[in-house]
Amino acid sequence: MSYKGGQLFTGSQSLFAPLQLLNTSSIVDSLKPEGGYINVDFEYILKMQPSYIFIDENNLKIVLDDFAKNRDQYCSLKAFREGMVYGVIPFNYYYIKKANEVFTMFIGKPLYQEYVNSGYLGFVNLSNMFACG
Repeated sequence: MSYKGGQLFTGSQSLFAPLQLLNTSSIVDSLKPEGGYINVDFEYILKMQPSYIFIDENNLKIVLDDFAKNRDQYCSLKAFREGMVYGVIPFNYYYIKKANEVFTMFIGKPLYQEYVNSGYLGFVNLSNMFACG
C-alpha cells in the first residue's frame, strides 16, 4: 500500500477497507488493531503465507523491480506461486464496493474506465507479471 508516496512490497494497511467490506481480514490486522499503514518484514509475510496478495498499483513498478532482484524470495510465497496476485487501484481513490460509485460521489461521473485507461490496470490478476514457474 502507498503511504505518503510509493512503498515497498512489505507496506500494508491494517483494517483494509475492501477486505473489511468482504468481512475478511489481512495478515497485518492483529499487528495494528486500530488500523492504518504498517510495514512488516518480508520474513513475516513468508511465515504467514497469505492466500492472496493485493498490490497497490501506485507501487507496482517498485514491486516489479524488487521481484526482478529477489525472485526466489517472492516465489517462496504461495500466492505468487499459485497466481493469486491482484492489483488494486490506489487506496485513496476508493473506499466502498464499486470504484465508479466513489468517482461519481466525489467527482460527479463514473471515471473507473478512464482511470484504467490512464495507465492503471484496475482490479485485475497481475500474476503474469510475476512468473514463478
